Amino acid sequence: MDKLYFKKHTLGIVVLIIVVIFLVLYSLVSLVPHYNFRTTAWDLGIFNQAIYHYSHFQLSPNTIRGVSILLADHFELILFLFSPLYWIFGSYTLLLIQILAILSGGIGVFLFLREKTKDKILSVAGLILFYLFFGIFNSLAFAYHSNVIGIMFLPWMLYFLKKEKIGLYYLFFFLALISREDIALITGFLGFAILFFEKRSLKKHGLVTLFVSVLYFSLILKVFIPFFAKESYRYWTYDVIGESPLEFLGTIILHPIYSISILFNQETKVQTLKFLLASGGLFVILSPKYLLLALPIVCRDFMSSHALYYRGDYGFHYLVEFSPIISISAISVIAKLKKAIGYHFIKYSLIFILILSNLFLLSQIHFFDGSKLSRIFTSAYYSADLHSRNELLKAIKLIRPNATVSAQNTIVPHLANRDNIFLFPLIDNSDYVILSIRNIWLNNDKEVLEKEYNGWQELEQNVKYKKIYNEKKVILYQKID
Repeated sequence: MDKLYFKKHTLGIVVLIIVVIFLVLYSLVSLVPHYNFRTTAWDLGIFNQAIYHYSHFQLSPNTIRGVSILLADHFELILFLFSPLYWIFGSYTLLLIQILAILSGGIGVFLFLREKTKDKILSVAGLILFYLFFGIFNSLAFAYHSNVIGIMFLPWMLYFLKKEKIGLYYLFFFLALISREDIALITGFLGFAILFFEKRSLKKHGLVTLFVSVLYFSLILKVFIPFFAKESYRYWTYDVIGESPLEFLGTIILHPIYSISILFNQETKVQTLKFLLASGGLFVILSPKYLLLALPIVCRDFMSSHALYYRGDYGFHYLVEFSPIISISAISVIAKLKKAIGYHFIKYSLIFILILSNLFLLSQIHFFDGSKLSRIFTSAYYSADLHSRNELLKAIKLIRPNATVSAQNTIVPHLANRDNIFLFPLIDNSDYVILSIRNIWLNNDKEVLEKEYNGWQELEQNVKYKKIYNEKKVILYQKID
């Protein structure tokens, strides 16, 4: 009976083991830094303050980001759905949600590929390739971002479309849209892909997907973000292509060679494109249907004209949106090759090469703070500043609930559960200022470091503040009434 059960459920058990392995790995990359006060104000602190406000039914200013409400920056309505969990998981809420979303996205990839290829080995390989993608690890190391959540709904949309469960398709389409406004660019091109490549009975859903995506994206950029920001949209950084989305599109159509050249005009872009191709992106080029989905991500990430907003640097989180597209494309192409040639050797060889290539890329990439994935195999990663952590927790207990606080970069995410919190050296008449001198600011910019050091020295001389805690170089200042 046990043998029969195991044989019947072998595939499910294998998938479960893979999911558990990556659950542990992702937790080490994402949760341990936060536990050791190594996450930062930008961006986890920003999001933590936002969901704190939403959990209290408040549309209040985000004092870290410096906007009247976070919806003035990115339109991330899905944060409202997550906010009740803040009462349970506190500052870890979004990190946990992101890990679970990625694991769920992988299951979506697996189910879609199993339905598409009818091949158990290929579907499991697609799951592993997805979980190994370097962009996912970058996202986890860079705390939380809603575009990570949004893209994880895409494989489920593809799966339910394949199964013709249209109600569930539109449910995940809705969740993808409300995750972040630029996910609508990807779903819009999904609409094109459905129109061009799916059977006639599904083409109407491609038209609806395209129309709703374009309408939603336009309304967010032209109406809703300007409404909350009290000014027109000011994050357009593609003037080298066009002064507006329409001009951008026009330049790509009328001047394709010039537009393509923009993709390669920086060394970092070229290096990142090499990483994407090596991870399996080469197969996307061979998959017209999925290439359509990748086009808006490539244009957005590699055509910015402002160095500050260049998103192709593989040390950040934007490349995560390639994860389902690359893994699905790679396995789809391998399935076609195996069917055409008829040799399992081709299938196993390509899978082995892809997994090996992704493991190599993971060993090479640097996270946003300059570290590598190999750090999780060192004892220092788990014990760094552990003594300071204990002292920080003692100091934090002395801060009155909802008091206005100015905090060091790595402390802000743990203290964002209040109406007003500021990133030191901005104090803005705060009730408390908390610093950990041992805990080096996660910033290699000498000018910023100098400002922070000077701010600390000025605070030391400020007669309006007194030290109420000073242990092991963790200092808590309180404003004198």
